[in-house]
Amino acid sequence: MSIDIKQAYKIASDVLEGFKIYSCTELSDGWLFSFKNANGEGICIPPLKVSINGEALLHNETAAMYLDGSCSEKGKIIPLEDI
Repeated sequence: MSIDIKQAYKIASDVLEGFKIYSCTELSDGWLFSFKNANGEGICIPPLKVSINGEALLHNETAAMYLDGSCSEKGKIIPLEDI
């Protein structure tokens, strides 16, 4: 089974309910979604990776790699309005 970016976005939203997605990075094998609190405050958690098979896990890299939230060094940034 292979999912698309809209399905991945829905999975990410459901997994971290109460948080708001503010960044999406497309990888070769899925997508990374970065989050902030629903009230707009930043948080320090690793992004959620949703693989093309629909599996969702916190991406296990060092937190310092994600301080700007963009994960741009990992893949292609996808504007949220395009999802």
